[in-house]
Parts: sequence; C-alpha cells; structure tokens
Amino acid sequence: MNTVTPLGVAPPQKDWSNGSLHVISNSYKYARYSDLPGRDVFVIRAYAEWLTTPSGSTDILAISSAGNKNNKYIMSSMACYAYPGWSDSYDNVDENHISGAAIKFSNDSIYGVSVKVPLTASFTVYQGSYSYYTSTHLKNIYLWYSITTQSDATCQVGYSHATVGLGGIGVSLSPSGISFSAAITQSKQDFMLPSFTLYYNYAYTLS
Repeated sequence: MNTVTPLGVAPPQKDWSNGSLHVISNSYKYARYSDLPGRDVFVIRAYAEWLTTPSGSTDILAISSAGNKNNKYIMSSMACYAYPGWSDSYDNVDENHISGAAIKFSNDSIYGVSVKVPLTASFTVYQGSYSYYTSTHLKNIYLWYSITTQSDATCQVGYSHATVGLGGIGVSLSPSGISFSAAITQSKQDFMLPSFTLYYNYAYTLS
C-alpha cells in the first residue's frame, strides 16, 4: 500500500511545539481495495522531532483510532538518531519486525499502535571514511498506521516523555483516545494533540 498514490490529504493537520519538542499528526485517504467493498482506507501519520538534545530514558509515540486495522498495511515506524558532526543513524520496525536495534512496538491493540523510543541508542556513525560506534540521541521519529472504515473514525496522536525516575511509561489505546501511565517512581510529560475525525465516503483531494 505504501507504493500507492493517495487520493487525498485528510485534514486537518494537528501541530504542537513547546520549543523543545515538535509533534505533528496528519492522514491520507487511499483508493478502496477491491476485496474491501464499501470501505475507506486511511493512513494516519504521527511525527515527533526533538529541537534540542533530549534527556530522559524511553518515550512513547502513539496513534489511536476508532477504525479497523488495515491488514494490507498495518503499521511501521522509523527513528533517526544523531551524533553531532557525524552521519545520522536510522532504526525501523513494522508489523513483521516489531523490535529494531533501539525502537519497538509497545502495544498490540485493535484501537491503534504505539512505539517505545529510547532517547539514546548506540550506533556506528560515519564521517567520510571514518566510522565510530557511539551513543547517539533521538532526533525524530515517524509512526504510520493504516485503518479501514465504513463510518466516520475519530483519531488521536500523543507523545509521552519520560523525564526522571525508574519504571517506565505505559499506554492504553481506545476509540476515544490515548492514555499514558507511569510507575510511581517515574515522572513523565504528556503531549496530546487534539483528536480529529476522518469522514467516511468524503471526497478528500490532494493539496
């Protein structure tokens, strides 16, 4: 499905920033599949970018939706890690490979998908002919999730940042949205984008 041209952009794009973290959600409508009569197919995209070097442990980026998982293209995620002055490093996961070198899917839900994102990870970085294995910092992460629907579908994107403490962050996904939780020994900051609706049988067009 990711090689098919979308029929249109499904607005509105949601956008939030606090000067350190930038989070975006948007979505795209695709042609109906012949074996899914009467259904609309959407891909929802979440994106988070750190504008400063983050500190903490492992964050979570999540998408929730009232739509049904699209079995032809379910989910994928790609994270970019950086070391100043050297090449960026990338880590990928999808429905067939749920754990990468750093990131991994964290919630198997019929109402969406989430990915755990360590803020630091070790990779081999390059500068010309030189290579160096070192600790890198999260620069940005994408998360894609595809749904099919025969009615309007409410969706939401959220990002939870683990600040200080131990125990980690958990996430719950439902048709009404996203809920993050943390161990009593773990502090966190949640960044929730406003929910939005994908309208069934609406003639979205490419902008």
